[in-house]
Amino acid sequence: SIRAARLAKLKAMEAAAAGDDVDALRRAIKEAAAARVKDAPGGPEALAKANARLAALEKAAAERAAAAKALAAAMEGATGGAALATTIAAVEAALADAKAKGVDAEEVEKGSSKLGKLKAEAARREEEERKRKEEEERRRREEEARRKEEEARLAAVAAAEKEAEAKRLAEERRKREAAEAAAKAEADAKAQAAEE
Repeated sequence: SIRAARLAKLKAMEAAAAGDDVDALRRAIKEAAAARVKDAPGGPEALAKANARLAALEKAAAERAAAAKALAAAMEGATGGAALATTIAAVEAALADAKAKGVDAEEVEKGSSKLGKLKAEAARREEEERKRKEEEERRRREEEARRKEEEARLAAVAAAEKEAEAKRLAEERRKREAAEAAAKAEADAKAQAAEE
């Protein structure tokens, strides 16, 4: 009977609405509408419920597709250029969104793999930078030690030269004083001779 067929289509539509298969639900709604389920008891409510479920499933599918597309774009843009941290953040965000929206596990795995490679590259660069800074610091310390050594040598040379100059001046002073003393002794001797 028509009534039994309507009820069968109504039950089939309700069963499809309980699942996640968008195409099956779309077909069940179409068949239920063709069988005029709206004329069955509870039919209009069941149709409204099934259409709302279809809209929700289609929205989720669109979000899933958008998340998959965003993940693919983030991975494609992930060249590991200068802004590696920004790239990692973009892939992480796209990956989290893709997981939340139920994107295909294979795509999520590709994203996770790409993220792992990017993080490894970031760690490698960080280590390289740390080593470069260590080497720079080592060279700076060596240069500082050489500079101090040179200053000490120059100071030692200057002290030796100063000491030699002081000895020369002391010798000159001694000779001058001896000459003055000799001249005074001679003058005194002449004065004494003149007095006698």
